Amino acid sequence: MRKQTDLDEIKRTAITLLHTDIYETPSEEEMSASISYNFLKWLLFLMLVAFIATTVFLWMFQTQIANNNADNLLRLNITDVKADIKDATNDHMLEIVRNISAE
Repeated sequence: MRKQTDLDEIKRTAITLLHTDIYETPSEEEMSASISYNFLKWLLFLMLVAFIATTVFLWMFQTQIANNNADNLLRLNITDVKADIKDATNDHMLEIVRNISAE
């Protein structure tokens, strides 16, 4: 008889524990942990979005600056080559004129 009573009490205790676990409202500590976790999750997501957006913007900006610098450098080099060719042609023409006048 004693075993049956102990067994019945264990069953009642288990049913009570299960019932309270299922229908029990979360404690303030659990709610706080849930809100904190949710906040951190959204904070991480927003930080990643901001990082990616900043990286893309800066990459586009730096690429545009690099392209402009390359264009300006090519223009400058072409201008220098033209000036060198003109000077060489003028020097060559002056040498021809001196040779002709010396004869």
